[in-house]
Amino acid sequence: MPGKYVVVDGGRLVIEKWVGKTSCAEIMAYEKHRAQDASIADGAKLFSDARAGEFTKTSDEFMQKVFALREGPDCKAHLSVWAAVLQASEFEQARIWEAEAGRRGVRAVIFTSFDVACTYLGIDPVETQELLDSIEP
Repeated sequence: MPGKYVVVDGGRLVIEKWVGKTSCAEIMAYEKHRAQDASIADGAKLFSDARAGEFTKTSDEFMQKVFALREGPDCKAHLSVWAAVLQASEFEQARIWEAEAGRRGVRAVIFTSFDVACTYLGIDPVETQELLDSIEP
């Protein structure tokens, strides 16, 4: 799976890493897995490092399915804040996801700067990079 994560700070912070091409099916499988992870605290912060990821263009219908999953009764942990850092080429599509998250009550901001994204979440960039490096590809 191109997306993997580590849960830290007693479940209050999720650090995820995306590498390579990612299909809609892979995104959905990943989202289902993370939504049902009992180690993630309700209201957790999410830091997404997608600088090495390439994402399939998604439809509005697909995006709605992902957010419905994140909000559904089987979701164990609803996110409160989401910061994502990615390649400039992915920025426009990510802004659509950012806006939808905001409409659904999640403070979401997309960045192209790793350090600025870390600062936004109040996490240390050096520690965050060490955690990302510990995630197996």
